[in-house]
Amino acid sequence: IAEHPLYLPSYTALFYNLKKAPFDNLDTRTMLDLAISRDQIVSNIKYLQKTILPLPSGIINDKAIFDPAKAKNYLQSRFAKQSFKLSYPDSYIYAQTAQQIAGQFSKVGVKVVLDPQPELTLWYNLQQGNYQMALWSETVGNDLDLSRWYSTNELNFSGFSVPEIDDKIAAAQNKNDSIAIARLILDQYPASFLYTAPYIWASRSLRGVNDKQIGEES
Repeated sequence: IAEHPLYLPSYTALFYNLKKAPFDNLDTRTMLDLAISRDQIVSNIKYLQKTILPLPSGIINDKAIFDPAKAKNYLQSRFAKQSFKLSYPDSYIYAQTAQQIAGQFSKVGVKVVLDPQPELTLWYNLQQGNYQMALWSETVGNDLDLSRWYSTNELNFSGFSVPEIDDKIAAAQNKNDSIAIARLILDQYPASFLYTAPYIWASRSLRGVNDKQIGEES
């Protein structure tokens, strides 16, 4: 049986709830991001493609900074006696990602409690802001739509709100605008953007299918 990965213009991220301490602190979110090795995650899970922005992989070539020593120096003394819940849909790729992030965070002094949930349950909890950290995937479409990061958008799960970025999202007209906005979003670390994951088709005889990007969900 052959496997056929099909890539939507999407990304998977570790979302932080900016309405809950300590994730309301930019320094904390930045240091958590420094503790994540995207290279390790994508090398251990088949077909993943690394990204660091709220955009699909392959759009830009920006590189993530991985500095666990700096992250540990900041995080260990502050959070050694605390633990944080990492929620995620109860499926294989999310579970593998969550386990790797928990392991990487433990090395910098942050204890993670894994919290797998049915996908619809987690969707509801994200909308209600009932989480601390959560793995979730978003599809942005071929036009690289970042409107979900607008402060009042109901899909803005993290509670991210920057008036300057709201204005730019409202005025965006093309992909270059979206890339510039994505970099501004990254500066605030409302999430750690990780990878683009494929949909996998399994078939004994499927022909004419390759692992090229495709556009929208059907």
